Amino acid sequence: MPPTFFHTNGTVGRPDLSIVSNNEIAARALWEVLEEESLSDHQYIKLEIHLERKTMTFVIFKTKYGGHSKFHRNLRQYAHQALEDLCNCNNKEDLEQSNQ
Repeated sequence: MPPTFFHTNGTVGRPDLSIVSNNEIAARALWEVLEEESLSDHQYIKLEIHLERKTMTFVIFKTKYGGHSKFHRNLRQYAHQALEDLCNCNNKEDLEQSNQ
């Protein structure tokens, strides 16, 4: 890794630690030291995180017009299967699979 800090006495510094809150982010993060002038003894560091975006859609039920009844019918349709999937979970992977 190229140095990111240049002291006037000739010493240089290299970052050796990046902290993230998630292993998946760490696996998708790339960083590089830029050659662009920073007007400082520190160089700019470019950090890129490549994440896949998932699109989510939502169904809205207006309770004012009886939408709560439609909501209950739709919920019942999925609740039984969701509970069954949860009861069949034996480990973390099973639980993650049941949430998809």
